[in-house]
Parts: sequence; structure tokens; C-alpha cells
Amino acid sequence: MADQETPTGIKQLIQSMAPEAPSVKEGIVTSASPLEVTLKNDAKMVLTANSLVVPRSLTDYQIEVDLETGAGSLISKTKTDGKHTHEELSGSDDGAHSHFLATFTVRDGVLMIHNALKKGDTVYLLAFNSGKQYYILDRKG
Repeated sequence: MADQETPTGIKQLIQSMAPEAPSVKEGIVTSASPLEVTLKNDAKMVLTANSLVVPRSLTDYQIEVDLETGAGSLISKTKTDGKHTHEELSGSDDGAHSHFLATFTVRDGVLMIHNALKKGDTVYLLAFNSGKQYYILDRKG
């Protein structure tokens, strides 16, 4: 009689080789640096940076941009240096002012995206590698 743990047919052999279905979990960021996430339904399960895969979209990162806009205004919150004249006054006593523009273009600029996970964020995680690793899918809300 064959052992029930040992696959005896091709179907059982293939099923035993199939990876387990990944499961989606919910967690709370308990520390941003170093990153730690506690699973919502299991407070004893604290995931550290070693077991977490964080996508770039949930970090602070820079991207190169070209920016082009139509008519609008450029607002300065700092005082101007040197001589500066305006056809129409649109500033304040501290030097802050605005300029009305026909167009505004930035080429080869760098934009800093601040989207890192913060303490208290609720995140969705995808468990894989038999629950040894978790991919953070996104934050809630």
C-alpha cells in the first residue's frame, strides 16, 4: 500500500510541485527606518526589511522631467537679488512676488518624489516564498 504522503500518479506529482497560491495580507508600518511592518491579524508577526520587497513607487526617488506649460504665473516666495522691475506690481512687502508668463519650460529637470512609507501607514502585502518574503503592493487610501 502506497504512503499517502508520497505522490503515486503523475497528477499528484504535478500538484505537489505546484507553487502555493500567494495570499494578500494587510499590515501596518510600525517603523519607517529601519522598515518594519506588523501584520494586522497577527501582532506577533513583525516583518523586517530583510523579508520585505518595496517597489520604487513607495519610496522617495528622483525622476528626470521635461516640463512645459501654457500661460500662467511663476510665484517666488524668496526675496529677489539685484535689480528687478515689474510693469505691474504683484508682490508683498517681504519681496515675495509673482510673474505672469506666456509659457514656461524646464528641460532635463529633476523632480523629487516624496512617497516613502511612514509609520502608521496601512499597506497591502503579497506573501510568497512560503511566507518568508512579502512584496508590498501599495498603501491603503
